[in-house]
Amino acid sequence: TAKKNWKEVIPHRENVLLQGIEVFDNYLVINERGNALTQMRIIDQNTKDEHYLKFEEPAYVASFSMNPEFNTNKLRYMYSSFTTPVSTIEYNMK
Repeated sequence: TAKKNWKEVIPHRENVLLQGIEVFDNYLVINERGNALTQMRIIDQNTKDEHYLKFEEPAYVASFSMNPEFNTNKLRYMYSSFTTPVSTIEYNMK
């Protein structure tokens, strides 16, 4: 646990606020705020490939839902907007 053994996983970015993280067996999902909107970045821990969930509406709210399974490819998150009621969505990260 000594600092010399620490390894940076998510580098600091001046224009992004880290709001939360979900850890899965093969994926990291970062809930971050940039450009005044919540974004969800998915990182494959094996390949280091990453992508963002695409939200089509210009104004929305998105946050993590219950994700009790560690060994899964599915992320559950909550989404709502002015035209979309509060919804729980299951997204296959693979």
